[in-house]
Amino acid sequence: MLLVQTKLITHILVIIRVMTFLALGAFFFSPSANATLRDQQNGDIANQFNALVNHDIDSFNVTVHFDFDKDTIKPEDLPLLDMLGKFFENSGLINSLYLTGHTDQSGTEAYNDNLSRRRVTSLQSYWEKRYNLAGLNIKLAALGERHPLSKQPPVQLKNAIDRRAEMTLKISAHDYGNSVDLVENGTHVLTTTEDNTAVIWNTLQQCPAQQLSGHKQLITVSRFSQNNRLALTGSYDASIILWDTATGSKLHTLTGHTGAITDIHFYGIDGLHAVSSSTDKTLKMWNLETGLVVNTFIGHQAAVTASALSNDKHIIFSGDKDGTAIIWNPGSAQVLSALNNAHQGRILDVDISPNSKIALTVGSDNLIHLWDIASSRKLRTLAMTHSEPVHALFSANGQSIISGDSTGKIHIWSAETGLLKKTIQAHQSAVHSLAIEPSGNFFMSGDKSHTAKLWDANQLTLYKTITPEKKATIPFKGKKSGEIWLHPKSGISFSWIPEGCFFIGCAANDSNCNYDRKQGKQICVDGFWLATYEVNQKQWQQLMGTNPSYFPNGDLLPVEQISWDDSSEFVCKLNSLGKNQFRLPTEAEWEYACRGENFQGDNLTANKIADEENFEPTDKTIPVNETEANNFGLYGMNDNVWEWVADIYQDKGYAPLQFRNPIYTGGLPYRYSTSSVTQRGQRGGNWSKSASRTTCSFRGFDDHGFKSFFLGLRPVMIPLIKE
Repeated sequence: MLLVQTKLITHILVIIRVMTFLALGAFFFSPSANATLRDQQNGDIANQFNALVNHDIDSFNVTVHFDFDKDTIKPEDLPLLDMLGKFFENSGLINSLYLTGHTDQSGTEAYNDNLSRRRVTSLQSYWEKRYNLAGLNIKLAALGERHPLSKQPPVQLKNAIDRRAEMTLKISAHDYGNSVDLVENGTHVLTTTEDNTAVIWNTLQQCPAQQLSGHKQLITVSRFSQNNRLALTGSYDASIILWDTATGSKLHTLTGHTGAITDIHFYGIDGLHAVSSSTDKTLKMWNLETGLVVNTFIGHQAAVTASALSNDKHIIFSGDKDGTAIIWNPGSAQVLSALNNAHQGRILDVDISPNSKIALTVGSDNLIHLWDIASSRKLRTLAMTHSEPVHALFSANGQSIISGDSTGKIHIWSAETGLLKKTIQAHQSAVHSLAIEPSGNFFMSGDKSHTAKLWDANQLTLYKTITPEKKATIPFKGKKSGEIWLHPKSGISFSWIPEGCFFIGCAANDSNCNYDRKQGKQICVDGFWLATYEVNQKQWQQLMGTNPSYFPNGDLLPVEQISWDDSSEFVCKLNSLGKNQFRLPTEAEWEYACRGENFQGDNLTANKIADEENFEPTDKTIPVNETEANNFGLYGMNDNVWEWVADIYQDKGYAPLQFRNPIYTGGLPYRYSTSSVTQRGQRGGNWSKSASRTTCSFRGFDDHGFKSFFLGLRPVMIPLIKE
């Protein structure tokens, strides 16, 4: 059986023009056309298509048959292919159709693979000879799979034979693709990928800083908070996830919608709340700390396709698939005004001007309307004559409107006159999303192929292109503790630290045990790879281009005089080198690794000295390979330089930590303000400190931008690799 999937974005994404679809309906769904089709296992095709258009179902399947073990399509199924071909040609299809599958027969795996590909090519050839599929990029991704009939149980034999003669086509009609956002001045951007992941991209260093993985289906929308410390992602799986942007940690998952999330916005002066819209016909307001719904906005009679929040936070504006737009009071969740029939068709996007006085709507009728919010009066219309607009937004000063269309063009309009000022051929596929940063110097566009572009808003020139980053999915674990793996591009050696549990902190009866590290709870960590040595100056300079160290001219000396921010940029650069992913260790991971295998004590590895009297600090750093190793094979865990960890430092000990893989990402003042000082944790002691400060449990901290000749790093490699 060949499986042809068009799974949301990854497979086949369409924007359906309702009028065109209805015009074709007489052909598609006439009794005579359907009468020639086989009895489809998923019911009547006409009803399925209509349900898909109305967002009543997510997808549906049809079956196409071939001659046994051949690539010849059965004649009785050709009307079905004609029906689909006309749909592809005329219904606004704007991305890729991925054809994948396998066969079941007793031949070799190579034979299966070849048969799969020939069948896929046969389908592609049939459509392309008869229909204009210029807007549809058909990609062959078929793989054969060997399942010999002789090994099939008798009850499965018939199914195995059937699978040698048919394929299943899964059709989805949702237009979610790359969702983009950016922080002020464009130093970091947020993009989404085809594998349910969002990526925070450092545009200055041109590397992926964090990957946000947690959704079960495609991400439909992504947003930074006003202070850039948090991010929200919404998904086709109906969930919303709140993230810590500095570490990529998942903070909360918000559930309550029953349909795909179509938009989401941080709400309030402090950003403690969020507003979301969904295909379940509702909007919801959330408390981000509790994860609870504060209010549900009920008024739309159809799937809500887009929403916007005014800068003064006094207005929410939303549109639905039937062409109705609603102006809401956020505090009361009451309808202030409804714009019925704002468009003849689906509303694709909405926005509100910076002065909160004008709203715009983008429709599948190829029109962009501007509305006076106070009177609900239409002010003017921007008409697209050659292509369908998909998204639009106001510039930061409100004087221009930026729109993206189904052919990949970006258009700049005068908001005052409605006249077109400039057109840019920005992408090779439809522009899926647009975002502009607060200062107005940059805007961003994302397309259906998940490519994002950062633009100079003043010169209207391309500044950066951000390529998609797939998440790592293949397990890459060590076979035994202390196993060494050498990263080929950076030269950094990593040691395998197996999963385990321990009591974090120092013993309560330890006279040197400070209040912020009192032992009190057991925590567990999953296995991870930790750098065998502290990062040395040669490794740093090769990747970063400079050597900031106070003690220079020593390739094997640890790099120092680096801040937490510098360390994060180094990790980001490592992430750009290939298939592996890196980050800073958490406090829990660092202490667990320091204590060593099967050892629960608070040991010293430096010279194996366990008391203050005999400990002799040095007057400078020493080569990283000349320190002593613990029984995980990690060198210099208690001397040389302090090592930055991912956690924000907090002085309440370990009470706030969760049981498994804990990390402290800050409390309310950090998450929802810009004034709080961010102090990051340090571990390990350094060349000048006393014995009591070089134990595994001792905690240091400094401002995230602080640099000193006793501060370095030791990265973690995540035990996964990319395909």
